[in-house]
Amino acid sequence: MLVLADQDQSACSKIIDDMLKASGLHLDKGIAYFESIGDTNNVSLLTSNSARLLRIRAQVIVTSDRGEFTPQERTLYNQV
Repeated sequence: MLVLADQDQSACSKIIDDMLKASGLHLDKGIAYFESIGDTNNVSLLTSNSARLLRIRAQVIVTSDRGEFTPQERTLYNQV
């Protein structure tokens, strides 16, 4: 298991979160496009992928095992 210093871990987490946010924006654009042409099959597919991405983002911000969600995690899960 790779162990990073706190600064490195924080920088990696920010990079990963930025990449996941960018991915979400692309999925949202795809959903809007497919909605505009009435392609419900692809809207469903991209909506499902968007929900999966939001769950991944919520899991990435988890720092330890605990019983409750942080406000940021709760927001992401509620968006799903």
